[in-house]
Amino acid sequence: MWFKLGYRCAMTTLEQTPTGSNSSQRQLLAQWYSKSRVAARLREQYADDLRRILDDWFGYHLLIIGVDTGIDINRMTRVQHLLRIIPDGSVREESEAGTPVIALDEDLPIETESVDVVVLMHALDFSESPHQLLREVHRVLTPHGHLVILGNNRYSPRGWWYQLRNTFKGDRRASQQAPGLRKLDDWLRLLDFATAPVRHKLIVPTGGRGRVGAALARLDQWLVEHNLFRGSAFLLYANKTVRGHISGKRVASTNARLIGLPVAKPVVGARGAASEPAAQRQSHLRPVD
Repeated sequence: MWFKLGYRCAMTTLEQTPTGSNSSQRQLLAQWYSKSRVAARLREQYADDLRRILDDWFGYHLLIIGVDTGIDINRMTRVQHLLRIIPDGSVREESEAGTPVIALDEDLPIETESVDVVVLMHALDFSESPHQLLREVHRVLTPHGHLVILGNNRYSPRGWWYQLRNTFKGDRRASQQAPGLRKLDDWLRLLDFATAPVRHKLIVPTGGRGRVGAALARLDQWLVEHNLFRGSAFLLYANKTVRGHISGKRVASTNARLIGLPVAKPVVGARGAASEPAAQRQSHLRPVD
């Protein structure tokens, strides 16, 4: 087996898995994705980008970490073997794709440089140590492997509202857990990831029924397509770079250019050759520009 998961590791994982508010928040988010109309809009926005991204990535193994959002990764990727990390050891839902692996997000029982694609679905939002989670992702990814991050944007109108609400409730831990986009970009660069521009999602985080709901959905879709303003959620993808790697990109070759060589002018039968000034006779000797 390409991943090392034994009885001792599984039992240790079950004993160390948090069963407090962190697990309940994951379950609440999964329920929100399965029932809310706004969540269905966000899920479709995520799926539009994932179809284009994952279809161009190849490999042998794909790892999914995080919350079940209802997105069918199996139909979007060319990678044959899918794995899904289950931190709490709960029974897997029917909609969840991939072979379940009981483990902590920050301590993956997977061999180094053995995974080609990693998808983080709100994993950073609920991680006890998000930087350690990224370090583990960097470890298990193959050289030039691919990473996709789906998450909530703390510094959006919706994110500010939730931070303010959690502060009044006294739950500062929940509001300070996930990193902001700028800090996330810094962490990825320190880990030698090459990142693409952030794609903002759910810019209009409200919905409704009838014509009002349809109009809000159309406005949100237009803003998302043009990537305007800060969204309540985001999608970011990056590639793991390797220092000292020689790129296989072909360099366009340039043809050699010759300077002008002195060529004797014919004088036989040429009129005025004897009376031609010396400066004019040697003008053709200048180099080619």
